[in-house]
Amino acid sequence: YHAATLGEVGPLHTAVIFGAGPIGIGLWFALRGKGLDDVFVVEPSPTRRSAIETLGARTLDPTELDVPAFIADQTGGRGADAAFDAAGVAPAIEAATACVGARKPTVSVAIYEKPLTTPLLNLVMNESRIQGSLCYTSADFEAVIDLMAQGVYDTRGWV
Repeated sequence: YHAATLGEVGPLHTAVIFGAGPIGIGLWFALRGKGLDDVFVVEPSPTRRSAIETLGARTLDPTELDVPAFIADQTGGRGADAAFDAAGVAPAIEAATACVGARKPTVSVAIYEKPLTTPLLNLVMNESRIQGSLCYTSADFEAVIDLMAQGVYDTRGWV
């Protein structure tokens, strides 16, 4: 939820999440709780794609699709309003920075086990940025509890 807040998105925005593990799934719920309907989850694992699709997410398989081109097409060329890296691998951060629109954030919420080479030219040409996210604030915690009480978070199959 904290990462979703740092993405500065709301209703009528488009977001892309890279990674459908527990962090990516939690991010998807948080973005939905913030009113976003236009959220795509990018995940190469059929098992993880299936798990989040069961919850209602729209997924993209990066082994079958040029994700940045797809997002550009879906947004009329403007790019996503925010991209989120919950995968922690080079292909995800490269695609995320290629998907995000001008002056928009790529929020990094993954744990990186290896150093990554980041294509900074994408950031320069778009005047976009990478924002890190760690944990949550007490306000985030209360917001998630409120969304859970409203039934926004479905914990079946992933918690």
